[in-house]
Order: sequence, then structure tokens, then C-alpha cells
Amino acid sequence: MVDANLNVDDACVNAFNRLKLTKDIRFVIFKVEGESQVIVERVGDLASTYQDFVSSLPHNEPRFVVYDYEFRKDDGITSNKIVFIHWSPDNSIVKNKMIYASTKENLKRRFSGIHREVQACSVSEVEESEIVQALR
Repeated sequence: MVDANLNVDDACVNAFNRLKLTKDIRFVIFKVEGESQVIVERVGDLASTYQDFVSSLPHNEPRFVVYDYEFRKDDGITSNKIVFIHWSPDNSIVKNKMIYASTKENLKRRFSGIHREVQACSVSEVEESEIVQALR
């Protein structure tokens, strides 16, 4: 049985709030450590590109990501929206996929201000064009 109530480290909420309020970081990648808690794995500074984020994702392990995505709307106005990405590659171990799937809602409840959620099982599903489409 997978425990859906894994401990969410305070650093996770602090990193999300920093991304949302201070706006001095571009993304945060979270991982489940030891099947007992969610921790911050990596923080992308403001100069990080979308490709930097995609390159940071492991090819065979799930992760959670919050990304402060800046884009130009159809009317030409620049906007920022926070995207929650549940990265769960098809080639991940089934048990790990289950742990992440059962933990997702618990983690998201800690983050107020998520504009969109994206579930991605392959790199093509986290292509920048896919994120832009989800935000529009």
C-alpha cells in the first residue's frame, strides 16, 4: 500500500512561495525521498531557460515541478502563470509512479496559486509549445 500522506518538507512550501511571491526563481523540482517525504531537488534561478528545466528532468524517474512560465498572450500582453507539472515517464518503475500519483494532491494542496496542471509521461508532453497551449 502506498502512503498518500508523505511528509512535505517545509522547504517545498518555502520554495513555492519564493517562486510565487519573490519571483527570483524560475522553477522548482521536487522529489520523493525514501518513500517518506517530498523534498526540493533543484531550484532553477531566474536566468534558467525552459530547456534548462527540461534537461533537469530524470529520464526514468517521476518528479513534481512548479514552473513560473512567462508568455505572450494573443493580445500581445506578457503574462506569468504558475504551472504544476507531474512528470511520470513511461519507463519509470511502477511502484515509484504509484507513490508520486498518490502524493500529488497532498503536495498541490500546499501550493496556492497554481494556474494549470500538466501530466507528462514523455519529453514531447513537456515541450514548450505544449505548456503554452495549456496556458492559453
